[in-house]
Amino acid sequence: MAEIVNPGRRAWLQRIAAGFSCASVVVARPAATFEFPAPDPAAALLLSIADPAAVAVHYAEDAAKAEGAKPGSSCANCSAYTGKTGAVAGPCTLFPNKVVKAAGWCNAWSNL
Repeated sequence: MAEIVNPGRRAWLQRIAAGFSCASVVVARPAATFEFPAPDPAAALLLSIADPAAVAVHYAEDAAKAEGAKPGSSCANCSAYTGKTGAVAGPCTLFPNKVVKAAGWCNAWSNL
């Protein structure tokens, strides 16, 4: 008597067996974690007074020389400035990926 062979079923069973063996390797391997690095303010570019965004808000690198700046106002005490206290320069929310001088000023200055 001849044995009936079903190649479709055999191939399906082989795929199932291969899948279980691969799954056991994936499950046994610890999950890889990836964290995006925090942006480094030191690596950011210093905002140029010629930058179109700086020109739009009349940014000046020295608040004492800025036209329209109130005495005592500077980037260091602005609510948009996110640099560390006492730093020479730091990030500003108005200029992504750029740093501004703490002694600078622009007409978007706010202490709210």
